[in-house]
Amino acid sequence: MPRIIYQVAVAQIVVLTGFARLVVDELELRHVAVTDQLTGCLSRRGFLPAEDSEIGRRRRYGRSTVRILRLIRRPTRGASRSI
Repeated sequence: MPRIIYQVAVAQIVVLTGFARLVVDELELRHVAVTDQLTGCLSRRGFLPAEDSEIGRRRRYGRSTVRILRLIRRPTRGASRSI
């Protein structure tokens, strides 16, 4: 009888280990989707929800804020070539 219980427990551990790997992979994909790979800063996809969350918190606690946005443009073709 104990052998059957052990086999069931091992099978459950295998299934849960596979599930844990899927969850970790999903979390890593979400992180990659919202951050810039070069700088690690939030991308537009990650920044806009974070901004909405902070605006909601400001309203909830009745605080004032300052929003500073800077448009970062991509370099032109000629700017990336070395001389």
